[in-house]
Amino acid sequence: MPILREISPGEEYKFEDEIYRVSDVTSTFVLMRSHDGKILDMAPLEFKENYRDRKITSVVSQAFHVKFTEKEKNKIKLLETYLESALNHPSGSPTSPNTAKDVIDFVKQEHPKLAVMSHGWLKNHITKLLPYHYNYSAFVLSKRPEYRQTNEEIENERLMFKAIQEKFLNSQVKFIKHAYPHYEELFRKSFGAGATPLCLTSFQTFYNEKVSREQKYSRFGKKHLYDNTYVTTAVMRTERAFELVEYDTKVIHGFFRSPEPDEEGLYTAKAIKLVLYTGIDAHSSALLGWYMSDKAENGEGVMRTIRHTFNTKGEKLGGIPDELRFDNGSGFIYQKLHNWLKDLGIQWDFARKEHGQDKPHVERFYRTLTTHFLSQYPGFVPKDPRNKNICLKSIKSQELWTVSEFLAEFEVFANNYNKRDYDNA
Repeated sequence: MPILREISPGEEYKFEDEIYRVSDVTSTFVLMRSHDGKILDMAPLEFKENYRDRKITSVVSQAFHVKFTEKEKNKIKLLETYLESALNHPSGSPTSPNTAKDVIDFVKQEHPKLAVMSHGWLKNHITKLLPYHYNYSAFVLSKRPEYRQTNEEIENERLMFKAIQEKFLNSQVKFIKHAYPHYEELFRKSFGAGATPLCLTSFQTFYNEKVSREQKYSRFGKKHLYDNTYVTTAVMRTERAFELVEYDTKVIHGFFRSPEPDEEGLYTAKAIKLVLYTGIDAHSSALLGWYMSDKAENGEGVMRTIRHTFNTKGEKLGGIPDELRFDNGSGFIYQKLHNWLKDLGIQWDFARKEHGQDKPHVERFYRTLTTHFLSQYPGFVPKDPRNKNICLKSIKSQELWTVSEFLAEFEVFANNYNKRDYDNA
């Protein structure tokens, strides 16, 4: 009789000729079918009985043969370095403050490129990793979004996408809202006649945010080719503290497509002005924070950008700098902003008017943005278009993005901007 060892998220098992991946090991073993995401809940006792009877078999050769991202690889290395040092500490007390001090000193000396973590972080993760038997790959894999969703959420998303694919992407209906009744039908078949599906607004939001632009365009027989040449102009994150961060705003003029066609099936083009706020490190030219809005430049937008600069969640490059340098725009003379910075003990000054050399790194970012991102977007309207013999009517007739698609593409650009060694930039 086979002996069932402890299982962890990410491992794969074969059941009824289907491959399932373990996504949760709490009160029940939650198995996710690999090829379509179907969920199978199984109580631990039922799982063990099936395993004993060889109805469930381990797919050892496929366990953890998953492709980890660079961020996930770095997280695994960080956990392994800290926790293995603590668990093997001579004191035998891995969560004690003295152990943490020794471990942190060891990591600083032997692994200077790793982030310096605290005693609280170490103690917290020793507890978190215990159910995983310190399988760092399994722990990191379990943090992926698909493993954080409930079974109902995963199944709901599958049904929404199925309805969109069968009715809208295959051009059976003209508007996305007309695919909603099909989703309701699929939902009640799956969850029962008395269950309540998500509302139409949530269904449309799922379409806007989760269905790729390539899939949307494929409905019209068009293929979108993504140009990511701009990544060669980026910078690498720096390990040094931030001394001076430059802030400025840029007004972006462009034409954007309506989210849905009108009653005649035609999309409309509308001229929209967006304001981009950015914070750039004066040492490395790294992009630390940004915010984009369709409202006029204002102090709240500046404060939101500065908060994004401070934020380091998700291992985002950021932190509190010693000094800020502002442009002279209306958003930077906001008294509430100044009072907030005084409370934080942060100094700031203003660049001289028409002196771009006072904030050269943010100016450089905007040049890169224009050359490698904005100029690639057919709806972008450069400054003084008529003086450059640019026909606005021809711009409106191009294959335009919606504003939400533009923001999503800009976020990709922003996330990739910090990926090249700044010494060679």
